[in-house]
Amino acid sequence: KLITPQQILKRYHITSIDLVKLDIEGEEFHIFNSPQANYLLKAKNIAMEIHPKAINTVEKIISKLTSNGYRIIIPNRAWPNLIFAKKS
Repeated sequence: KLITPQQILKRYHITSIDLVKLDIEGEEFHIFNSPQANYLLKAKNIAMEIHPKAINTVEKIISKLTSNGYRIIIPNRAWPNLIFAKKS
């Protein structure tokens, strides 16, 4: 059964999210352009691995995050598909 982020937040009365970790096998860009993005972007920190099949969307994802107040950290330039985003 699929449960959306909105349903989880409502069901458990969650008002703050410290960390969201995403590993969704190439659907990273799509999640940030869906209605669910409103809930994910409430997190103080986001950690994600961008799947190789979606690597061409890295700049779009970074743009979406920075436009929503996140500072982007790529801890290892040799592995640019691992991204940490911290709310400023």
